[in-house]
Amino acid sequence: MQTERKVRTCELGKIMTLISIVLGLALVSFLGPRDRFRDYSWFDRYSNWLEMRCNSYSFWDGPAGVVLTPALPLALLLILAGWLGEISALFPWLIAMVVFVYSLGADPSRYFDSLLAIVADNDEAGLKDLVRELGLDPEQIDNSRIVRALLLQAHAHLFGVIFWFIILGMTGALLYALTGVMHQRYRDIHGGYSRAVADLRSILMWPSARLLALGFALSGSLEDALNGWRSVQGATLECSEEIIAASGLGAMQFRPEQDEEQNFSNQIYALQAMINRTLIIWLTVLGLMTIANWLS
Repeated sequence: MQTERKVRTCELGKIMTLISIVLGLALVSFLGPRDRFRDYSWFDRYSNWLEMRCNSYSFWDGPAGVVLTPALPLALLLILAGWLGEISALFPWLIAMVVFVYSLGADPSRYFDSLLAIVADNDEAGLKDLVRELGLDPEQIDNSRIVRALLLQAHAHLFGVIFWFIILGMTGALLYALTGVMHQRYRDIHGGYSRAVADLRSILMWPSARLLALGFALSGSLEDALNGWRSVQGATLECSEEIIAASGLGAMQFRPEQDEEQNFSNQIYALQAMINRTLIIWLTVLGLMTIANWLS
């Protein structure tokens, strides 16, 4: 009886995970550009405080320091959820959904809408501002770089968070988001700590990047996506970004030589549609797995 109760609890947890993802994505879409609550400045202040107190210790400049940095916020989150769970089982679910929405980036469609408007208006200044936001050099703008950046944004702020929310719940989603914040902060700094941050990010990206590439293949040109994936060379843990970009560009059959404004607008529409189809595929598979577990 106790074993059966645990199984049912696990199955209910999977159903609540699916509901949290669907409701969270709907909320993100509703908030759109009005979303202002995803502020990670608290984590920067906390990281600075922790570094000032621990950087004199040898363990800090390496994996141990990187693991310690997000450990305290994640532990506090679990303690809070456990404490509120004693009051009502609804509270941990609500906290998980809030953390999931917080861990996601802003609605990805805003990049597409802004880019389409910029292309239509031939707004060079707006284009430079947008590519800066995407982490690109505004002096080296071309269509393939912009599409590649949009593919990576989709993984970093949508699919990667969804994957780790499914695997580890709210702690997984928040860990992935905080790792991204740490990577942005330390990617141009050399040292043991920054290398460990890059390694943690690579480890977290590895499974979700390959599932995303598979999703692109199923939602676009299967052969071109797989050919792009196979063309990527390099160490397994270090090539996740290239796999995302190559498979995504292949799936949408992107051709760099088609650089007229009208063609680029069509490519942006195609990219947005492919990402939406991939998201539907992910959610459909998750839903089918949840139903199968429930019925078995």
